[in-house]
Amino acid sequence: MGESLNKSGNEKISRRKMIPRRKRNISITPKMLFAISAAGIVALGALSPILVGSFAAAYTAQQKIKKRDFNNRVQYLKRRGYIRIEKKRDGYHLSLTREGKKKVAYYKLQELSVKRPKKWDGIWRIVFFDIPTSDHWKRAALREQLHVLDFYQLQKSVWVHPFDCEDEVLFVKNHFNIADDHLRIIYTDDLGDDGEIKKYYKL
Repeated sequence: MGESLNKSGNEKISRRKMIPRRKRNISITPKMLFAISAAGIVALGALSPILVGSFAAAYTAQQKIKKRDFNNRVQYLKRRGYIRIEKKRDGYHLSLTREGKKKVAYYKLQELSVKRPKKWDGIWRIVFFDIPTSDHWKRAALREQLHVLDFYQLQKSVWVHPFDCEDEVLFVKNHFNIADDHLRIIYTDDLGDDGEIKKYYKL
Protein backbone atom coordinates (compact mmCIF):
# COMPACT_ATOMS: atom_id res chain seq x y z
CA MET A 1 0.00 0.00 0.00
CA GLY A 2 2.87 2.41 0.74
CA GLU A 3 4.70 1.75 -2.55
CA SER A 4 4.13 2.43 -6.27
CA LEU A 5 5.66 1.28 -9.55
CA ASN A 6 8.04 3.53 -11.43
CA LYS A 7 7.61 4.33 -15.17
CA SER A 8 9.31 1.09 -16.25
CA GLY A 9 6.92 -0.89 -14.06
CA ASN A 10 9.78 -2.81 -12.49
CA GLU A 11 11.17 -1.05 -9.44
CA LYS A 12 8.98 -0.11 -6.52
CA ILE A 13 9.42 3.35 -5.04
CA SER A 14 8.25 4.36 -1.58
CA ARG A 15 5.46 6.96 -1.68
CA ARG A 16 7.04 8.60 1.33
CA LYS A 17 10.24 9.22 -0.67
CA MET A 18 8.22 10.66 -3.58
CA ILE A 19 6.65 13.39 -1.40
CA PRO A 20 8.92 16.49 -1.34
CA ARG A 21 9.93 17.76 2.05
CA ARG A 22 8.09 20.85 3.13
CA LYS A 23 10.30 23.93 2.99
CA ARG A 24 10.93 25.85 6.18
CA ASN A 25 8.84 29.01 6.39
CA ILE A 26 11.29 31.87 6.81
CA SER A 27 8.85 34.71 6.22
CA ILE A 28 9.47 35.68 9.84
CA THR A 29 13.00 36.88 9.01
CA PRO A 30 12.09 40.47 8.03
CA LYS A 31 9.83 41.01 11.05
CA MET A 32 12.41 39.92 13.58
CA LEU A 33 15.27 41.76 11.89
CA PHE A 34 13.18 44.95 11.80
CA ALA A 35 12.39 44.52 15.50
CA ILE A 36 16.05 44.04 16.41
CA SER A 37 17.07 46.96 14.20
CA ALA A 38 14.53 49.24 15.89
CA ALA A 39 15.61 48.12 19.37
CA GLY A 40 19.34 48.47 18.70
CA ILE A 41 21.38 46.38 21.14
CA VAL A 42 18.94 44.03 22.86
CA ALA A 43 19.46 42.81 26.42
CA LEU A 44 18.21 39.23 26.64
CA GLY A 45 18.83 38.47 30.30
CA ALA A 46 21.49 37.29 32.68
CA LEU A 47 20.77 33.56 32.76
CA SER A 48 19.78 32.65 29.21
CA PRO A 49 20.82 34.18 25.90
CA ILE A 50 17.40 33.48 24.41
CA LEU A 51 14.41 32.72 26.56
CA VAL A 52 14.21 35.66 28.93
CA GLY A 53 14.39 39.42 28.78
CA SER A 54 11.94 42.21 27.96
CA PHE A 55 12.59 42.02 24.21
CA ALA A 56 11.79 38.31 24.07
CA ALA A 57 8.67 38.82 26.18
CA ALA A 58 7.44 41.76 24.09
CA TYR A 59 8.16 40.06 20.77
CA THR A 60 6.54 36.75 21.66
CA ALA A 61 3.44 38.59 22.93
CA GLN A 62 3.20 40.83 19.87
CA GLN A 63 3.72 38.01 17.37
CA LYS A 64 1.66 35.56 19.44
CA ILE A 65 4.34 32.87 19.38
CA LYS A 66 5.83 30.58 22.00
CA LYS A 67 9.25 31.17 23.55
CA ARG A 68 10.47 28.00 21.88
CA ASP A 69 9.57 29.47 18.48
CA PHE A 70 11.32 32.70 19.40
CA ASN A 71 14.39 30.65 20.34
CA ASN A 72 14.33 28.83 16.98
CA ARG A 73 14.02 32.06 15.05
CA VAL A 74 16.91 33.68 16.87
CA GLN A 75 19.09 30.62 16.30
CA TYR A 76 18.15 30.65 12.59
CA LEU A 77 19.19 34.30 12.24
CA LYS A 78 22.41 33.57 14.11
CA ARG A 79 23.25 30.65 11.80
CA ARG A 80 22.68 32.90 8.79
CA GLY A 81 25.12 35.43 10.23
CA TYR A 82 22.51 38.18 10.62
CA ILE A 83 22.78 38.59 14.40
CA ARG A 84 25.33 38.08 17.13
CA ILE A 85 24.78 37.10 20.75
CA GLU A 86 27.45 38.27 23.17
CA LYS A 87 27.84 37.71 26.90
CA LYS A 88 28.42 40.95 28.79
CA ARG A 89 28.74 41.77 32.48
CA ASP A 90 25.01 42.45 32.76
CA GLY A 91 23.98 39.39 30.74
CA TYR A 92 23.52 38.42 27.12
CA HIS A 93 23.15 41.01 24.38
CA LEU A 94 21.80 40.53 20.88
CA SER A 95 22.57 42.85 17.95
CA LEU A 96 22.67 42.92 14.16
CA THR A 97 25.85 42.02 12.35
CA ARG A 98 27.00 43.87 9.25
CA GLU A 99 25.24 41.27 7.12
CA GLY A 100 22.13 41.67 9.24
CA LYS A 101 22.09 45.44 8.69
CA LYS A 102 22.49 44.88 4.94
CA LYS A 103 19.58 42.45 5.03
CA VAL A 104 17.39 44.97 6.85
CA ALA A 105 18.24 47.60 4.23
CA TYR A 106 17.38 45.11 1.50
CA TYR A 107 13.99 44.33 3.03
CA LYS A 108 13.24 48.03 3.53
CA LEU A 109 14.09 48.64 -0.12
CA GLN A 110 11.61 45.97 -1.15
CA GLU A 111 8.89 47.61 0.94
CA LEU A 112 9.40 51.17 -0.30
CA SER A 113 6.39 52.86 -1.82
CA VAL A 114 5.12 56.40 -2.36
CA LYS A 115 1.83 57.09 -0.62
CA ARG A 116 -0.88 58.88 -2.54
CA PRO A 117 -2.39 61.75 -0.52
CA LYS A 118 -6.10 62.51 -0.48
CA LYS A 119 -5.37 65.78 -2.26
CA TRP A 120 -2.41 66.63 -4.51
CA ASP A 121 -0.43 69.69 -3.42
CA GLY A 122 0.26 70.71 -7.04
CA ILE A 123 4.02 70.22 -6.71
CA TRP A 124 6.08 68.04 -9.05
CA ARG A 125 9.14 66.24 -7.67
CA ILE A 126 11.80 65.88 -10.36
CA VAL A 127 14.78 63.58 -9.96
CA PHE A 128 17.86 64.31 -12.08
CA PHE A 129 20.84 62.01 -12.03
CA ASP A 130 24.17 61.91 -13.79
CA ILE A 131 26.02 58.80 -12.66
CA PRO A 132 29.43 57.96 -14.23
CA THR A 133 29.63 55.05 -16.65
CA SER A 134 32.03 53.35 -14.23
CA ASP A 135 29.03 53.01 -11.88
CA HIS A 136 26.65 51.78 -14.54
CA TRP A 137 25.14 49.24 -12.15
CA LYS A 138 24.07 52.10 -9.88
CA ARG A 139 22.31 53.78 -12.80
CA ALA A 140 20.49 50.58 -13.63
CA ALA A 141 19.53 49.96 -9.99
CA LEU A 142 18.31 53.54 -9.54
CA ARG A 143 16.18 53.41 -12.68
CA GLU A 144 14.68 50.14 -11.55
CA GLN A 145 13.77 51.58 -8.15
CA LEU A 146 12.30 54.77 -9.66
CA HIS A 147 10.17 52.55 -11.85
CA VAL A 148 9.07 50.52 -8.81
CA LEU A 149 8.18 53.78 -7.01
CA ASP A 150 5.99 54.65 -10.00
CA PHE A 151 7.99 57.62 -11.27
CA TYR A 152 7.20 58.94 -14.75
CA GLN A 153 10.22 59.06 -17.05
CA LEU A 154 10.61 62.41 -18.81
CA GLN A 155 14.06 61.68 -20.21
CA LYS A 156 16.64 58.95 -19.76
CA SER A 157 17.94 60.49 -16.53
CA VAL A 158 15.00 62.72 -15.61
CA TRP A 159 12.04 61.26 -13.71
CA VAL A 160 9.05 62.97 -12.11
CA HIS A 161 6.51 62.18 -9.41
CA PRO A 162 3.57 64.26 -8.13
CA PHE A 163 3.60 63.02 -4.53
CA ASP A 164 5.97 63.45 -1.59
CA CYS A 165 8.81 60.98 -2.18
CA GLU A 166 11.97 62.66 -0.87
CA ASP A 167 12.54 60.16 1.94
CA GLU A 168 12.13 57.21 -0.42
CA VAL A 169 14.48 58.67 -3.04
CA LEU A 170 17.13 59.51 -0.43
CA PHE A 171 16.87 55.99 1.00
CA VAL A 172 17.51 54.54 -2.47
CA LYS A 173 20.36 57.01 -3.03
CA ASN A 174 22.05 56.07 0.25
CA HIS A 175 21.41 52.36 -0.21
CA PHE A 176 23.28 52.34 -3.51
CA ASN A 177 25.89 54.82 -2.24
CA ILE A 178 25.16 57.41 -4.94
CA ALA A 179 27.15 60.62 -4.47
CA ASP A 180 25.31 63.85 -3.65
CA ASP A 181 26.47 65.55 -6.84
CA HIS A 182 25.24 62.63 -8.96
CA LEU A 183 21.57 62.97 -7.98
CA ARG A 184 19.34 65.97 -7.34
CA ILE A 185 15.70 66.50 -6.46
CA ILE A 186 13.99 69.73 -7.47
CA TYR A 187 10.43 70.92 -6.94
CA THR A 188 8.23 72.88 -9.30
CA ASP A 189 4.55 73.69 -9.80
CA ASP A 190 5.00 74.10 -13.56
CA LEU A 191 6.07 71.30 -15.88
CA GLY A 192 4.75 72.94 -18.97
CA ASP A 193 2.71 70.50 -21.00
CA ASP A 194 1.89 68.06 -18.22
CA GLY A 195 -1.45 66.78 -19.49
CA GLU A 196 -0.14 63.31 -20.31
CA ILE A 197 1.55 62.99 -16.92
CA LYS A 198 -1.55 64.12 -15.06
CA LYS A 199 -3.53 61.57 -17.02
CA TYR A 200 -1.02 58.86 -16.00
CA TYR A 201 -1.46 59.69 -12.31
CA LYS A 202 -5.18 60.40 -12.68
CA LEU A 203 -4.81 63.91 -11.27
